[in-house]
Amino acid sequence: MADAIERRSSVATVRLTTRESEVLRELAGGASVTQIARGAVYE
Repeated sequence: MADAIERRSSVATVRLTTRESEVLRELAGGASVTQIARGAVYE
């Protein structure tokens, strides 16, 4: 999962489906998709 997020972080526009966004927010404890994409959650 982290590998997929790292790959997406290099993309200017992060495109996620609604379901992917929901799952990522749940995993990140409610962090925004943008923060996840930037790796802010994975310090």
